[in-house]
Amino acid sequence: MADSLVEADLGGVHSHGVLRVPEYVHKLRGGGADPRGRPRLARQVGSCLVVDGGNSMGQLGVHFAMQAAIDLARTTGIAAAAIRGSNHCGALAYFARQALPHDIISLATTNALPTMAHWGGAERLLGINPVAVALPTAQEPPVVYDAAFSGSSHGKIRIYQQKGLQLPEGWALDRKGGAHHRPERSHRGFAPAHRGVQRRGPAAWPPAPRGSTRRARRNISPAGNT
Repeated sequence: MADSLVEADLGGVHSHGVLRVPEYVHKLRGGGADPRGRPRLARQVGSCLVVDGGNSMGQLGVHFAMQAAIDLARTTGIAAAAIRGSNHCGALAYFARQALPHDIISLATTNALPTMAHWGGAERLLGINPVAVALPTAQEPPVVYDAAFSGSSHGKIRIYQQKGLQLPEGWALDRKGGAHHRPERSHRGFAPAHRGVQRRGPAAWPPAPRGSTRRARRNISPAGNT
């Protein structure tokens, strides 16, 4: 757990680094998570696993589930693991990268509480629901993608509040759906949907596993058609 937080900070993802420690301590002391909880394999059907996190900290459950999926995939060729009884797990890229040393493509995702509005809306209806993908390569550095489906994240907004900075455009909405730039007000509103590189990212990685497993090359015509 500590390793995932420190690695996030070292990678510049301070929203999921040691900034989270006070929040985690509060949750452990307040009964929101079980400090003695241990994840376990609850069920297996073919290449599908169900892991019970035992209400432990999310990092423990996700690490356990990813390792179980990796071990199973090395035998069956593919595996999927779902986790129940878990908690906030930090940056998902940390766990997606678990599969890279085994030359396995991995995808990790999780749900989140509804804090995001639909386009043009003014109501919390959607979770930011992050997703991470890690693709091993033969010679080049691995391809790792990790992002949520919101314009920003709560952790990043907290960093701006600590530094006394205003939020960039598109990071937060007020209760009426209007944009605002004051991080101390963000807990009263909600996050807008993603844009920019976070939108283009999901479009980039679905073809990659197919191309790499088929040893395919991408041909682009002068007109830009593939």
